[in-house]
Amino acid sequence: MSHQPRSVAVTVFGEGFDSDFALKCLQSAQSSRVRGWIRCDDNQSTAHLHLEGLSAQVDSFLAWLRGGVAGARISRIDVDVASRETWDEFEILD
Repeated sequence: MSHQPRSVAVTVFGEGFDSDFALKCLQSAQSSRVRGWIRCDDNQSTAHLHLEGLSAQVDSFLAWLRGGVAGARISRIDVDVASRETWDEFEILD
């Protein structure tokens, strides 16, 4: 059901998860109308995201992510159900 609210925790594994990757995720989240956050680990091999929105919006962002992001090599994406955190927008966390 695309009109149901959905919150997920996403962990992305690979290489090249830097500030440029985070910015691309921010832009995609804004165009998908997804709220939440991204935080990239210092070693640039893991990124953590929290996504909130309607199921169709979250699915749209995940499809974009699974399609590959220029400059990053994604080897695995884990998606788990998460508690709602009530974000108003998508943010890049340090």
